[in-house]
Amino acid sequence: MEEIYSKEDYVSYETGELLQISGFRGDWHRHYYGYNGKERAFLTDGLYNDEYDVPAPTLQVAVDWVYATYNVHIQPEIYYNEDGMSWLVKIFKVGKENTVLIRTILPSRTKQEAIEKALNYVLVNVQVKV
Repeated sequence: MEEIYSKEDYVSYETGELLQISGFRGDWHRHYYGYNGKERAFLTDGLYNDEYDVPAPTLQVAVDWVYATYNVHIQPEIYYNEDGMSWLVKIFKVGKENTVLIRTILPSRTKQEAIEKALNYVLVNVQVKV
């Protein structure tokens, strides 16, 4: 089956590192950041090495993992300003009794960039796991 995602649909190397430090595990071995013989690169084949390689799941897989792990919902939204269309992202802590907005991050040029910023914020600042 042909790949339907672009590289922008995967987390960056930096976010992959934060996910790995935070305990992310999953079926992401098909896409990862590893050494290609010359430099660290985005790879889709080869042998994954837990000690040296960094996961590169899709942004959606990472968002789903953050929700399952931290009860944090990441919600990208379109907004308009004097420069035209842009993206913001709201980050909510979901509780049993209520949901609390913990951060709004703006602006971003693309939806992927907005989600990436939110993932980085959550992985660095939200330490309480469910």
